[in-house]
Amino acid sequence: MPTEPVYTLRGEVVSYTLHGTRGGGTILIGHERYFFNKSELSPDYGKDPQPGDVVQFCAGEGDEVGPTATDVRLVRRVPAPAVQAPTPEKQSPQLKRKPCQPEDELPSAAFMEGKVTWYNRIKQYGFIEAAGVSYHFHVNNVYPKARRDELAKGMTVDFIPYKAQKGPAAWLVRIPD
Repeated sequence: MPTEPVYTLRGEVVSYTLHGTRGGGTILIGHERYFFNKSELSPDYGKDPQPGDVVQFCAGEGDEVGPTATDVRLVRRVPAPAVQAPTPEKQSPQLKRKPCQPEDELPSAAFMEGKVTWYNRIKQYGFIEAAGVSYHFHVNNVYPKARRDELAKGMTVDFIPYKAQKGPAAWLVRIPD
């Protein structure tokens, strides 16, 4: 007799994008983000996920974009607020444990391309220059994890910009192949 999977994590859907028959999104637990594909939604989920939905899921190790969520099940559907484009003056909501968090209002990942202007492996942070703005990043936001040691000054990377408490910052910094 098959057993039901054990759901050890519960979080909130913060984004979901549908491209034809494919889709994917992000679940937030505290300051940790888990990525999922539409194929990971349980058959009883119903409609496509909406920001604010509370879900249970199994955590996977992940890939180059970070930790993943598998067997995503709906716990409670919350009416989603209207999504508005972020304005330069708008600050992200702040978490108590972590001083900053990426813009949840972005309808889909808005990656920018920039160059690493400074990086210190020992201190584990650096800066990326893009469109005349300097963005701070931490090594924990660099993917794929296996290639973090390759990061160097002058390297071109893709990232999602957001406003942190101390100024512009970069999230989900991707080292291209």
